[in-house]
Amino acid sequence: MTKQEAKDSFISLEMQGWLRLIDLLYDAIPENIEITEIFEKYANFEVRYKGEENKKFERFVQILKRISSKMCEKCGKLASHTIINNWEQTLCKEHFEEAILGKQMGEYYPEIYPDL
Repeated sequence: MTKQEAKDSFISLEMQGWLRLIDLLYDAIPENIEITEIFEKYANFEVRYKGEENKKFERFVQILKRISSKMCEKCGKLASHTIINNWEQTLCKEHFEEAILGKQMGEYYPEIYPDL
């Protein structure tokens, strides 16, 4: 998977907030590693790759995943885990409010915004 294919996929899903994570990932790929898939799973940035074992790169991928859990997938701002109509997302306060406007189901885990 090329860097541009990964970015196009996230743009088509309206997840522009995580494009910087894709840039960081591709800037750090060792020569012996090939990215096979990048996707969102349970509101986190996930990466699949093949190649020689590389503990440093594996750790870096885990750090990106952890960053994504606090980074709005829509805009890149500080965010929290949300569940809207049983769909898990990582959204900032503004995008969470936009997403639930007119909907009855929505849970926001207020580690960051306790007064919402």
